[in-house]
Amino acid sequence: MEEGKRKYFGIVFALILATLVVFAGCVAKPESSSSGSSSGELEDGSDDRLETDRTKSGYEETETSLSNAIKDGFYTSLVNYDSPGGLDTMNVSVSIKDGKVATLTLDVVKAGDISTNYIKNMNTAIPPLVVGKSLDQISLPKQISGSSLTSVAVAKYFEGLKAQ
Repeated sequence: MEEGKRKYFGIVFALILATLVVFAGCVAKPESSSSGSSSGELEDGSDDRLETDRTKSGYEETETSLSNAIKDGFYTSLVNYDSPGGLDTMNVSVSIKDGKVATLTLDVVKAGDISTNYIKNMNTAIPPLVVGKSLDQISLPKQISGSSLTSVAVAKYFEGLKAQ
């Protein structure tokens, strides 16, 4: 009996570890930089590095810092998540403009029929929840368009973007 418990806990531990490894690979990286050189100087001679405006309150400065926390650009990542049909994979693509989400698309890479339908339905249901918002303003419900697993996977993707 003791050996059975040990085996059970070993399997649970392996599943948790595998899930953590999968989600660790979900951190997105920008595909391209929008403009400017590595020194922060833009083509018009201005500087794109965050500067403190002495006329702003601490709250306004913090809000500006948060909205500028992620650079404008196109971010894409493969997102894997477990479903009853097995491991599903979707490509999540987000464009950021002026510190806010401009577009979001989800594309099926590998998924069963049911998950494929959920991902497709999310493409119409989720943009109104994120477009026009900064990453710090995004708070997704646990279930969107009938799918909880896909919704949680997309929410974790956004958490990864915030962490950058």
